[in-house]
Amino acid sequence: DKKKTTEATITLNKVRAKPELIENIGSLNALAVKLGDAFLDLKKYEEALVAYRAVLPREDILKFQQERITTMERQMDLNMRGVAGDPQRLAQATMANNEIKARIAEAKKLLGDFEKLPDFSPALLYRMARVWHEWEKRWEAIVVYNRLILKYPNAEEKEPAMYSKVMAYADLNQVASTKTACDEYLKDFPDHENASSVGYLAGAVALQAGDAVTAESFFGIMIDRVKDTNYRAQMRYLLGNAKFMQGKWEDAMKEYEKYVLDFPNGESFEDSTYRLAVCEVFLGKYEKALEHLN
Repeated sequence: DKKKTTEATITLNKVRAKPELIENIGSLNALAVKLGDAFLDLKKYEEALVAYRAVLPREDILKFQQERITTMERQMDLNMRGVAGDPQRLAQATMANNEIKARIAEAKKLLGDFEKLPDFSPALLYRMARVWHEWEKRWEAIVVYNRLILKYPNAEEKEPAMYSKVMAYADLNQVASTKTACDEYLKDFPDHENASSVGYLAGAVALQAGDAVTAESFFGIMIDRVKDTNYRAQMRYLLGNAKFMQGKWEDAMKEYEKYVLDFPNGESFEDSTYRLAVCEVFLGKYEKALEHLN
């Protein structure tokens, strides 16, 4: 809480070295996550990963807690051995066992509460991927995104992981991989609010790579889905460019005309008007071209 993250890490490691003294291992996990989040906010990426890696998997926590309960039950049995016929030792053993019973009841309650909680592993993996991503280590981030997607296909973190993977591939200028990642995203989340930006990015990456046919396909599919004005306007313009690159002058003109009509204040209005003139030139309609140029 005092933002002394280095001291917190040292203390956390000391505590983890004595697991038999930990009554609530789930709280220790939560503390490690909180510490990782604090390091991430401070952009201390290596330290954040160390903290996140200190988080125990769900199955280990359940096993640890069950073993702790078993150990306490075994201690109760040991306390009662050889006390028959010795009232003083029996009283002492009974008193000790009553204390252990209370601790067992508390441990069982903690175990039951933890069993009801959803598996935290997908959220933890997503946090670790974010560390790599923000650290500008995109390939490492992609490895973790893929692990999350494959291992936890029904987790709510799957959508942001798939979306972030698209962005990571785009940052790396991996055109084919970006397109594949976009296809996978749109297949699984066609109606998600991020689908429009994924569709736009897929077409833009294809266009950048000179694949006008793929770009036309992406923009053609997405343009009718997208309600957001900014994406819709830009995709209309880029759809015209994709057709322009293929020499489809009349088809390109239709897209530019729609852009000029629907988005008179759009950032690509001037360029669309110019491209209309160029299309007229290629079609041999020079008088029309001059009208647009004027």
